[in-house]
Amino acid sequence: MAESCIHGIYWAHAASFRLLLLTAAAAWIVPLPSQHYPYQVPLDEGENVWLHWSFDKIWITFEVHVKTTGWVGLGFSPSGGMEGADLVIGWVKNGKPFLRDRYAEKQQLPRIDKNQDYELLLGSEVGQTTMLKFRRKLHTCDSSEDIPITTDTMRVIYAWNDVDPPGHDSIDYHGEQRGVRSLFLLDPPTNNNKIDVESDNVKHINILNRNVSLPPVKTVYWCELYELPDLDAKHHVIRVEPRIQFGNKGVVHHILLYTCHSQFDRNELTSVSAPCYGMGNVFLPPNILACDTILYAWAIGREAFNFPDIAGYPLLHAGYHAPKYVLMETHYDNPQERSDIRDRSGLRLYYTPALRKYDAGILMAGQNIDWPPMIIPNRADEFRVESTCSSKCTEQYFSPAGIRVFAVLPHAHITAVGMEMRHYRYGKELKPLSIDNHYDFNFQESRSLENEITVFPGDSLSTICKYNTSKRNKTIWAGYSTSEEMCLNYLYYYPKVPLTKCLSSIDYPSLVDSFLLDKKNISISPYIMNAASFFWHRPGVSEYDWTKQDGLEFGSLINNTKTFIEFCLPEGVGLWTKDLKGSTREKLQITEQYTEPNPCDPAASSGGRSHETLLPAIITRTALALCSLFTLLI
Repeated sequence: MAESCIHGIYWAHAASFRLLLLTAAAAWIVPLPSQHYPYQVPLDEGENVWLHWSFDKIWITFEVHVKTTGWVGLGFSPSGGMEGADLVIGWVKNGKPFLRDRYAEKQQLPRIDKNQDYELLLGSEVGQTTMLKFRRKLHTCDSSEDIPITTDTMRVIYAWNDVDPPGHDSIDYHGEQRGVRSLFLLDPPTNNNKIDVESDNVKHINILNRNVSLPPVKTVYWCELYELPDLDAKHHVIRVEPRIQFGNKGVVHHILLYTCHSQFDRNELTSVSAPCYGMGNVFLPPNILACDTILYAWAIGREAFNFPDIAGYPLLHAGYHAPKYVLMETHYDNPQERSDIRDRSGLRLYYTPALRKYDAGILMAGQNIDWPPMIIPNRADEFRVESTCSSKCTEQYFSPAGIRVFAVLPHAHITAVGMEMRHYRYGKELKPLSIDNHYDFNFQESRSLENEITVFPGDSLSTICKYNTSKRNKTIWAGYSTSEEMCLNYLYYYPKVPLTKCLSSIDYPSLVDSFLLDKKNISISPYIMNAASFFWHRPGVSEYDWTKQDGLEFGSLINNTKTFIEFCLPEGVGLWTKDLKGSTREKLQITEQYTEPNPCDPAASSGGRSHETLLPAIITRTALALCSLFTLLI
């Protein structure tokens, strides 16, 4: 039964939550939520819609505050639009809240769902604000009209109108008061380990944009270069937190921080404050390409990121091989194309000389970015690319105790729609490290694992990317530009090992020759370097307009190759290293695939496979497991 009361006094928790929001029209007092929530975010640029939420293993609870005295809509969409959306519409009238579970078949008033799977908990209207609090199960098992809430990127859609409807069957159109925001609703919090940032042992550095004046365009990627502080001894980074300028929470969409394995002169340090990726015909220095390892990624909705109590990311003093510079990339979302926005947002890194037990490391795994260059056909509804970090590479660099992975960051560009990081041991697939079936380039963030996963020497890792290129009219190549593509996963782990990159590719040049020259009789030229992006492309292939059938046939060709080329690179060896050569490996033969338990099947097992199936691997790993346990306890 929903509570029907005017909620005038709100539970005063979450000091970081804004009490006063000034808009162009008037001052709006944004009330505090009715309880403490670990997550809260403004959904729109003007911060008229605030969403708070919490979850457990079965339920997720939402509380939405909207600057309106009319109806409010909130839901989930497979693509960000109305078609196929699972949503609720509610309002408060004469102190009584109303809410209905609905389903949108197309661009019209969503019909009332025959199964009402959302439970109204509270609703109020105070001043200019309507508040609705409700909950639902993560998996309602209503597969025809509800969208499961998973660890995938979720497209959250919202809308509102300033007038209460007369009833559930007559709801006025929202007009321009609508939007969509990608969020990780089930991202486990990393704030469980408390850090005293006021301690004398904890220092910080602010890496902030230099009062950026946004151009009047919808999307801006802004790059700034910074020099890390000179240290007289080794320190550990233990926490990273966003520093978002007041009033710009609806504009700053995500921030990526890269470490740079190259040197810059003083002029470059001050000049690299410009649009990224050649936007606006502004091109950054070529040695920016060596800023290729992501240290951290923040996206809207995330608060601070704490490293595990047992590990910290090392900042080293002079004389040691360590990054001296970092590049910060900020994605600004400016749908109204305003020209009056200035921003000093960024990140704060907390570091300490009180070293933790382990150095944390970041391993880049996935598709090699340089040679042989990845090729993706256009006009493909789904094109699959797989890259392997082989057992030979992990055997070479991992200690017997293995590494403990605590977070993963998937990274690809704008045609990517799905990303996976799969884990194999002796040919048998274990629980994946990460799967996102609705990847969104415009929403990238380091994703904490609910439980750390150990990767042993001899294990293999597979990065899988799925691309939708149906709206592109020519071949897509690998590269740093957003019009090109990547397929990478960054693994946050401890203890740190010398390995920094475990990348692979297949012999794309021979396969393309075989496909386009032999089968299609297309005339193509030798490979040349793209002067703008510094990556390879091939005239003839670049301009080729693939058909859907071409894409299917070429996809089958590359996925059925028996070998791949692996680049297993230690510290100090980058993709830019001259005459870099890879090693040819045999593709992994998978003997058993992992099956995710079905939460809507009462007979489903608690795990991906039986204990009997895992027994041989458990026995053969006993010594390594004991070694791992002993190492972590001492």
